[in-house]
Amino acid sequence: MRTGKYLILLLAVMALLVGTQKSSHALSVLSLQSGIDIVLIMDNGPYDATPLPHVVTYVGPVGPYWNLNVTTGTGGGYLDPTTAYMDLNDVSSSSTTGAAPQPLIIQFTQTDFIQPLSSGTFNADMEVSGTIAAGGTALFDYYLDKTNAPLGTFVLLGELGPFSAGGGGVEAFSGGATGSATGVLIPFSLTLVDTITHPGGEAQTSFDQSLTAGMVPEPSTMLLLGLGLIGVAGVRRKFKK
Repeated sequence: MRTGKYLILLLAVMALLVGTQKSSHALSVLSLQSGIDIVLIMDNGPYDATPLPHVVTYVGPVGPYWNLNVTTGTGGGYLDPTTAYMDLNDVSSSSTTGAAPQPLIIQFTQTDFIQPLSSGTFNADMEVSGTIAAGGTALFDYYLDKTNAPLGTFVLLGELGPFSAGGGGVEAFSGGATGSATGVLIPFSLTLVDTITHPGGEAQTSFDQSLTAGMVPEPSTMLLLGLGLIGVAGVRRKFKK
């Protein structure tokens, strides 16, 4: 477990490392927090359950009430860490005998993305689906950081939720949206931030969340497309004559 002060120190060290790294050494980090209890997992670090590059997996508890979490973050398409793609898959269980536990905040980040951009604009497709515990809520935020900071929240690309379930039982949820950021320079970082709340007793929430870069045609591509449409229109007129 980590204290809040220790987390700040670790993030400062990570920011220093990011400033000296090349894009081929992008930093992938997973963070789970409930109240003052924090677990920070760096790619191929002590708590990472998988050796795959830019894939970070944590299996274990967070604090006294979130007794089992199985969480995997996949960044950069994992084979090409420069391509803007993020996926976060999670199953979180909590158990209390009294009041509801502190919310669980899950963050997954990767630095050093360099594409795709169109004239400094980044476009993203955002999706999430899963099941939520009765009496619980789930909120999903998507961020881009122009300063390339790990766990950076410079620009909010979009938000899905909050999703909620009544007291009748576990409910399924899903959602999707698009978002964009302008004035983006390379490299930049992407971060997924999710907030899960549970009622007292035993409860479980699971989800799969993704962010995929939306391709935008370059101006030259749009020009070629326009010329092509004009050519098609001319052929049709000639054929009619």
